[in-house]
Amino acid sequence: MSAATASIRTSAGERSPSGPPPRKMMEMSTETFRRYLEEEACLEPEQIRAVMRDGPLVVVSAGAGTGKTLTLAWRFVRLVAVDRVPLERILTITFTEKAALEMRERIRRLMDEVREAVPDFSGLMEDSLSRLDEAYISTIHAFSMRVLRECGLSVDVDPGIRLITPPEENFFWQYLERSIDREETEHLAETLFGKWRDRARDVFSSNLTSDLIDSFRAGAVRDLAASAIPIFESKNLGPDALWEWADDLPRRDAELASRLLSISIPDWRQAWRDWMELILPDAGGPGIFRSDGAKFSARAAAFMESWKTEPAEGDLPRFVMDLLGKEGLLGNLSGATGKSMKAVDGSARNTTGQGLKDYRYDRARWLRAAKWITDGFSSGETEARAQLLRIMALCWELFRSAKSKRGTLSFDDMICRAREAVEAEPSLPGRFLHVIVDEFQDTNSLQDELLSALAPPGTGTLFLVGDLQQSIYRFRHAEPGIFWRRIREAVRDEPESLVELDVTFRSRQAVMDTVNSLFRHIWSDGVARSIEKEFSPLAPPMSREWWPGRQETTIMPFELILPDSDDLTPKAKTGDLRIAAMRTLADRILEAVGSGATVWDSDGKGSFAPRPVTFRDFAVLVPSRAIYDQIEEVFIEERGIPTYFEGNRNYFGRGEVRDAVSLLEAIADPDDALAMASFLASPLSGLSPEEAALLVARSRGEGSSPGSLFEEHFPREASRFEKLRREGLAAGPSRPLTDLLEDSSVLLSYPSWKRPRVAANLRRAVDLAREYEASMGMSLAGCASYLRYMTRKGIESKEADTLGENDDMVRVMTVHSAKGLEFPVVAVTGLEQGLRTRGEGQRLVPSPHLGVVFTTLPESRRQEGDPEILGGAIHDIFETQETWEEKQRLLYVACTRARDSLILCGASRWIDGRPRARRYSWLETVTSWIESNGGKLTPTAAKEGTLPSGRPKEEVRKGERVQLPPEGERSLEKISATAYALIRYCPFAFRMRHRQGLDISWEMPGGDSVGGADMGSLAHWILRRWDLRAETLSLYDPLREGAGLGSVLPAELRPVWADSSRRSPLFEWLERFALSPLSERIREARNAQREVPFRIRLDSGTLMVGMIDVIWTEGGKVFIRDYKIGQIDSAPEVLYRSQLLFYALAAGKHFRGSPLDLALVSLKETAEIPIDYSGIPWDGLEKDIAEAARQGAAGPFGPSLSACPSCPWRSECLPGLGQIVGEDG
Repeated sequence: MSAATASIRTSAGERSPSGPPPRKMMEMSTETFRRYLEEEACLEPEQIRAVMRDGPLVVVSAGAGTGKTLTLAWRFVRLVAVDRVPLERILTITFTEKAALEMRERIRRLMDEVREAVPDFSGLMEDSLSRLDEAYISTIHAFSMRVLRECGLSVDVDPGIRLITPPEENFFWQYLERSIDREETEHLAETLFGKWRDRARDVFSSNLTSDLIDSFRAGAVRDLAASAIPIFESKNLGPDALWEWADDLPRRDAELASRLLSISIPDWRQAWRDWMELILPDAGGPGIFRSDGAKFSARAAAFMESWKTEPAEGDLPRFVMDLLGKEGLLGNLSGATGKSMKAVDGSARNTTGQGLKDYRYDRARWLRAAKWITDGFSSGETEARAQLLRIMALCWELFRSAKSKRGTLSFDDMICRAREAVEAEPSLPGRFLHVIVDEFQDTNSLQDELLSALAPPGTGTLFLVGDLQQSIYRFRHAEPGIFWRRIREAVRDEPESLVELDVTFRSRQAVMDTVNSLFRHIWSDGVARSIEKEFSPLAPPMSREWWPGRQETTIMPFELILPDSDDLTPKAKTGDLRIAAMRTLADRILEAVGSGATVWDSDGKGSFAPRPVTFRDFAVLVPSRAIYDQIEEVFIEERGIPTYFEGNRNYFGRGEVRDAVSLLEAIADPDDALAMASFLASPLSGLSPEEAALLVARSRGEGSSPGSLFEEHFPREASRFEKLRREGLAAGPSRPLTDLLEDSSVLLSYPSWKRPRVAANLRRAVDLAREYEASMGMSLAGCASYLRYMTRKGIESKEADTLGENDDMVRVMTVHSAKGLEFPVVAVTGLEQGLRTRGEGQRLVPSPHLGVVFTTLPESRRQEGDPEILGGAIHDIFETQETWEEKQRLLYVACTRARDSLILCGASRWIDGRPRARRYSWLETVTSWIESNGGKLTPTAAKEGTLPSGRPKEEVRKGERVQLPPEGERSLEKISATAYALIRYCPFAFRMRHRQGLDISWEMPGGDSVGGADMGSLAHWILRRWDLRAETLSLYDPLREGAGLGSVLPAELRPVWADSSRRSPLFEWLERFALSPLSERIREARNAQREVPFRIRLDSGTLMVGMIDVIWTEGGKVFIRDYKIGQIDSAPEVLYRSQLLFYALAAGKHFRGSPLDLALVSLKETAEIPIDYSGIPWDGLEKDIAEAARQGAAGPFGPSLSACPSCPWRSECLPGLGQIVGEDG
């Protein structure tokens, strides 16, 4: 018992019946609780200060891994236990449902802990625990909905108010698009009232509106309005504000131009100093330029004369235009020659690091900014922007009206209306004595206003927790500047009200030092241009006893992977470079797992210790899902690494989802030939691809409907389709999709590794169909149309997650998905990606700065000599800075997910010894960081370890003659059990089988019996899926009603399946095997695994590969069984013994020290043949396998003549024939 707990119990026992005065009791409780946090909860001093701090505003700036959630939870418990604040007077806001659930459970555990440990608080904790589910712990949207339902009399909302569903939202926008496209807008105006009805009639009847719709198309205008609403609503604007913006556009543009000038002044002043004090004088000055006679020299002399004195702020835009404009100093460099021009180019490189052309290209945005500041937008561009703003405002008001009529709200509507309720309901401001907000750096203006209204000055405490360095949700309209304002407010009013948590419990020291060094370089001037906050480095928990041991893990703490582009073709594209990078990363993962490198983890006994790294310890983080394809190609297809892609948002692009949509379209209208053909070609139809193709081809050739041919030639499958159709018509679109999930043959039609995800995605399709039914009705055609629209538009939607907690797989996810998580090893990929401020090809863009921008005017509004359209460029200038600042924060979040190892992985061409990094890429930042610390960048070489001889691989320089290694040093990259057994039995036989491709006779049927390698493959295919029960074997009979198993089989096994003379005996053997004691033993073994693949790297570098048929543990012993279908007695026993010893070594590497039980299983004879391995030295076996791999690559392949008498191949090879002749002679 600690001193804190002991003193707590003593004070509880000595308390007088009447008790101390309330104030004294509060003081005792505070001290008791503080000691508990120090001695029992073991919080850091700053965490305790955050938990115990009082005041109207407390701001906690919490770095990555510093225990902010725990601190917040203890704050809640303290308010209840010490301050006796009722649960209903505390509001706790999180920004995801998952976080809210985790917060509630964390608080529950802490309350239970305090109840057990501190008698003074036990009664209060008991009561609070019983009512914790009633506490206000939720997302801000759930809280807003709760306010609206509790305060319905204070605001004008439908009592049955609910969240609008995606089908309802989609229906509105499609209806709006059709109405605008067909110019049927009068009925839209009729749905509005007062000034909005008049506005709608004026706008929709305008010729300018018609020109804009004709130019950009109705669909683009609809997308503009739909995407603009959340942007402006998050800033607490509404339709009226947009309309006023349109009327006030010139003034707002002028204010923004003034702001842009103030932002640009430091850079432009530095440019004047660079050119007028360094570059041009160092290149010779006016006198030299005038004597040169070249056009460039004349421009340089005139430029120096014009700008010899530093310009005032108002003249800086003109300076930039004289420098970069078409008629300016750098305006026309093509064909420019002369000594002066070369001198200026060299001087510019020395001063800025760039030649003249690169300097001009990188500052093209300066020129557009200077033009806009000087001249503004053209009248045509301003007029079109104003009209588009009015159209957006009208669409927004129409959407509001439609939602109101259906009694629905959007997420932002909830917050808007909740704020109205707080203003209208006198009891709400001040109801909560304490408002606690997590992840406050991701708040927007609308949310901040609601929170401020709930906690007005003088009514309670606002407790805000966040980290400016981790604000990465700008795409959800988060504004980190709001948190920065709160930080400054706290420091201004009471400096102690700002608490900074910097002690991280997540990363080992080496990883922490790397992250601190990198971001101290990145944020040397602050975390953002508008946020003058210095970088907050992470600090280690030096006071913890376990910290020194934490550093003992052996995995490499940091690596930068940048493959050498010289290894690729000169025309290699970015995708090729990424493939090379992914190969190196994949090899690092395999190397770490194979070598037993260690990471830090729980030892299962309440402490921590190093353990070998596994695949599931690796997380590959990507900035966007564009890299998923390259990772899948390398990790899964090339390297065989078990990999799970988490949070893929391409749900509507998945084949099974499109198949489900095709089914709904076909049952909605079986006479729709295209819909029916799409359904028949899908696995859901029950037809094989070949059958579906023939059916569709015949339909086209004969002119008959696919449906009638389907019914004629496949009555069983057609009957199932008709049943689904009738159920859909009667019970709605969700019913046939539900039936599909209950039909096991549907999932069997997909590869086994896809089935969990297919099932999860089909279940989600059922939920989407039910959502449609609930909001729009039971129409099959309507639901099919809605889902088809989502697939056609490529709407992003997250796939269902199917990763099990114990699945040993590398996880691939976006950095955003990884927020709040941590992993032993993190690989951050995509360093080479640049910025994108607008969608590619997007011609209409809502802009938080300019309202709306576009790339071109309608043709009818253009005139010859019109100035350049500048809106998009000015939008990009503002967006580039803010997007780049967030991208740097995104890199910080990615790097701080790592506990033991951080890998940065990029793909770039190497030019002049440096990677060519795009502007505004992570690679540019990392390159700058390494070079600023005196480091030298070199291409990453693949770590191939040592050659079998143990000699390190020699470095090879391009252009030199390369000495080929001696014959004896070659080795097979990988070796299987069959190859090892055969080369040890007879190298000549190995050569015939693996080099000449001849069949092995004991794999072939003998005499009039059946068998063969392909029949063995079919048996293994069934045994992998079958539960080994005789009563279920019939499910794998293709003649069974509705089985459809023949279409599931791999193409190479279908000929065997179709041959009843081979299939029938196999079923007889399997049925006998199902009744055997061994089958029962395998069924009852809870941990039995079948078809277990392995890849084990030996110390020699050889890779053992293969698949164990069945393995399980029982009584501390490991059992391995290998199925055989051929003639066991016709093959030498040593062959099969060698194969099982190979498997035994692989298993022994995993089950270290466990005794083994090895046996062959003859399916034909239902017999179990044990293999004795006693006396086998495992080290010697490993060396023998490595030697066999060397011999398999380099030879010799001489025959083992001593094996000839028992070799079933002896009549098929010359040495064997010689032995036969010798025996007979």
